[in-house]
Amino acid sequence: MERSLRCNKKTCRKILEKFAYVTSCSHIFCEEDGAKHFKKSHTCPACETVLGGKFAILKVDLELSEHNKAMALAGQNPVTIMEICTKALSFWMYQNHQERLYNEYIATRAKEKVTQMEQYYEQIISSTQAELRSLKNKVKVQTNEQEETKASLKDVTDRLFKKDLQFQKLETMYDQLKRIVISSRSCEDLGIYKDMRSPWTENYQLPVDQGEVVRVCDVPCPNISSRVTTPNMGRDAVMRSFSIPTPCGDGGMQMRKAFDIPIGPK
Repeated sequence: MERSLRCNKKTCRKILEKFAYVTSCSHIFCEEDGAKHFKKSHTCPACETVLGGKFAILKVDLELSEHNKAMALAGQNPVTIMEICTKALSFWMYQNHQERLYNEYIATRAKEKVTQMEQYYEQIISSTQAELRSLKNKVKVQTNEQEETKASLKDVTDRLFKKDLQFQKLETMYDQLKRIVISSRSCEDLGIYKDMRSPWTENYQLPVDQGEVVRVCDVPCPNISSRVTTPNMGRDAVMRSFSIPTPCGDGGMQMRKAFDIPIGPK
């Protein structure tokens, strides 16, 4: 399979067509680069050999017509024809050898770059994997800490709930004791005395005169609805009714219920 030659200039390397410049040092250049270079200098652009001879640089036609092919070696004896063919074949083989060396050089450089890139990316992959493992360990540690924090928070919440219940109970007991103390003082100021004979009942004695209407206002007397008696009065006492103000949950007072209290005989 026939292969075309390439320009030997390193910055060109294009396939040769039509015309080319050949040198006595067995190098060939495209028409553009050869004309531009050999106008200024007679050194080979590939090997920097000085080309001083008359036929050291030749412009050749790469696409000979059939007539030129028939007349190119016409009249030459076989020895000359063989010498010309031998040198032409040597030039072709040298170009192919140089092309092969150049391709091997390019392949070697490419392999070296590939090796360097492989080493570089292997280092990146190794460092990335190490960083990933470190991040996984950190995530695991943080997850464990989060679980511990959740458990601790749940324990604190449970204890806070229990303490809150205890506080509510204590607050209720305090309010009850406070109302009892205030009620006891208020009843003593009005002359209402608790009957201490029975600890299971709330009995109060209200000393009033015959025909007097008892009015109790703004006086918190809890449990006074249990039973109210007056001294020195029997069953035929005159009954009068009044309302007992009792404390509300918001700290105010509310009239709860009307009670009948004997204030004198019929």
